[in-house]
Amino acid sequence: MDISHIKSLLLAKGLKTIAELERACGISNGTIGKWESDAYKPTLRSAEKISEYFGVSTDFILGKVPLPCDEVEELLGAKIPADPEMEIICLSPCERELLKRYRKLTPEKQRAIDALMK
Repeated sequence: MDISHIKSLLLAKGLKTIAELERACGISNGTIGKWESDAYKPTLRSAEKISEYFGVSTDFILGKVPLPCDEVEELLGAKIPADPEMEIICLSPCERELLKRYRKLTPEKQRAIDALMK
């Protein structure tokens, strides 16, 4: 499971590690890392604890729906870091994948895509 959106919330909230988030939410140490490696799927209760901590929906925590960046910033009371990896938290998983692929294209191919989008 892609947990970049959880990591972005974590950083914006001022936590430094996933372990800090797990402690704050009463989740067993290492659980979220196991979601990232697909060793485990998140339980509804764990997703609820994290969503309650950040004030977002469980669907957002599970990567099912995006939230607009300004809405995330308002919920957190903090600006999302201006790191390219952090900016993609506001996109759906499909949109994140498209953006990653676009960024790997040559400048010429990016211009061709841009022309199609206009």
